Amino acid sequence: MPRLTPSFHPQLATVRPEAWPDDEIRLASVAQMAGLHGRSMAPHFHDRCYQLHFIRNGGVTLCLNDRRYRLEGPMCFLTPPAVVHAFSLDPACEGHVLTLRQQWIWPLLDPRHGLVSDGRVRPLCVAVATLAEDEQALLLQVDSWLELLAGELAAPRSAQDLVVAALLRLIFVSLLRLGRQAMSAGRLRRHDVRLFRRFNALIEQHYREHWPLLRYAREV
Repeated sequence: MPRLTPSFHPQLATVRPEAWPDDEIRLASVAQMAGLHGRSMAPHFHDRCYQLHFIRNGGVTLCLNDRRYRLEGPMCFLTPPAVVHAFSLDPACEGHVLTLRQQWIWPLLDPRHGLVSDGRVRPLCVAVATLAEDEQALLLQVDSWLELLAGELAAPRSAQDLVVAALLRLIFVSLLRLGRQAMSAGRLRRHDVRLFRRFNALIEQHYREHWPLLRYAREV
């Protein structure tokens, strides 16, 4: 498990997640993230990072890979690394946005745990209204653990690394258990892989120039 170097300053979320240290996590409220980036995000992906949005209330319009959702909170969506997504949050939306490097998740992918069948985490989008009663309770428990995580990260504390690591395990084990309700994910064709690698390389080369999405599309 990576050593913990938490961020105590939400404004640091303006830094590209890919540029964070391997052991860093970021947790901000939906309102904080909306203040930085707005409530509508164009198609994008995160390199080597997982991102979880937990929405307590309000409506969410989401495109995750090639699927479109319109759901009301309580709901959450989990975006694994390199998964293209876009979304729009209603003004009433409240909740948490958790972003962390993939190294935090790797220990959970051991086949002995039985959480994933092939070592891969699929995108997840679930709402209380779509789940069975026992799964509804599990999803709502994730919100409680995020609240505890936010409190733990509010300031440096003794044994903080142990508490944060335990809460992250609880959150992501729960999400992986809920994964049976997630969309099925198809394998990328070779052509898609080449396009993705080209797109990823262009972002690494030109992100400081703030190219618009259409410029990337032309160059790919």
